[in-house]
Amino acid sequence: MMTAQEFRGRINEFKGQIRDKWGQLTDDDFTSTQGNIDQLIGKIQQKTGQTRESIQQFFEGLGKDGESVAKQASEFVSQASDKVRETAGQAVQSARQGYDQARQYASQGMHEAQHMIEEHPTQSLMVALGVGAVVGLLIGLTMRSSA
Repeated sequence: MMTAQEFRGRINEFKGQIRDKWGQLTDDDFTSTQGNIDQLIGKIQQKTGQTRESIQQFFEGLGKDGESVAKQASEFVSQASDKVRETAGQAVQSARQGYDQARQYASQGMHEAQHMIEEHPTQSLMVALGVGAVVGLLIGLTMRSSA
């Protein structure tokens, strides 16, 4: 069974569970015992007629349940942390692969464009002049219509 000092420190955690078990307990019952486990057990015996041993078993279970819940919470947090790390690692790996693939496509496109210009310099120059003229006309029309 937990010590009286441990019980006093955790009484607020246990009040709900104690009230679920013995609904006839009031706030005054908790206040009057001032966190003293022996006095609270006596109060519960007085109100319910249950044996001291059965009440003590319940309180022993409270301490164990609290430890069990804390252990479960700790394990859950640990598992969640591992899953977040794993997912983040996968995201970083996917981003790297995407970047490498985009860089490869851009490099390949540059090589193809350079090869095309080297093979067909006159046509490339004419296309560049045509694109420049069209862009210049569009800019001129846009500036004229906004003025």
